[in-house]
Amino acid sequence: MKNKILSMFLYVFSFILISSSAVFASDLSNVKGLSTSNKTINQSIQKLQVSKLNKNIYLASAFAGGAPQLTSYRVYAILSDKYGEEDIQQGRMTSYNNYDNIPGREEIVTVEYGYGTPTATIGVGHNEVKCVRTDSIDELGRVNVPGLPSVGFIRYWDVSNYKTGMFSSTNTSINSPYTNLYLNFYVQ
Repeated sequence: MKNKILSMFLYVFSFILISSSAVFASDLSNVKGLSTSNKTINQSIQKLQVSKLNKNIYLASAFAGGAPQLTSYRVYAILSDKYGEEDIQQGRMTSYNNYDNIPGREEIVTVEYGYGTPTATIGVGHNEVKCVRTDSIDELGRVNVPGLPSVGFIRYWDVSNYKTGMFSSTNTSINSPYTNLYLNFYVQ
């Protein structure tokens, strides 16, 4: 009898957890903006749709322990003064907009599911670029909300000094089997 009650409780709890994820993911009040000197990039970051991210996030078990293995890594958007936010559809390998010789800031936004240690370069000289901001994604798809374990990260790479070229990144999982995920994206 106790096992049936416990089983029923876990079933109801799982149903509530899964059904509430869409509500939290579409509530953009949970998204915190970046305080940068650049108004356009700041507005674009605040417009990032958590619900777009949520469809790609797997719901981690509420009872699992440890950091999730790195399973996905991709370019999500390009933020710039001139174009604002250019959404990058999964599988696309190049930007639509031409970023050559435009003034101001430019950032490439990547999304990873799992825990990894990424590095990135851009251009013919393989110029190292810095990650200027990292946001966590919890198992409900919420960004930067404390309380639940993180299942992924949104990273902002400053490419303002280079603007165009091949953005290449390697991300290595921090836990076994230490998966390496690679991405190449051409910014024209």
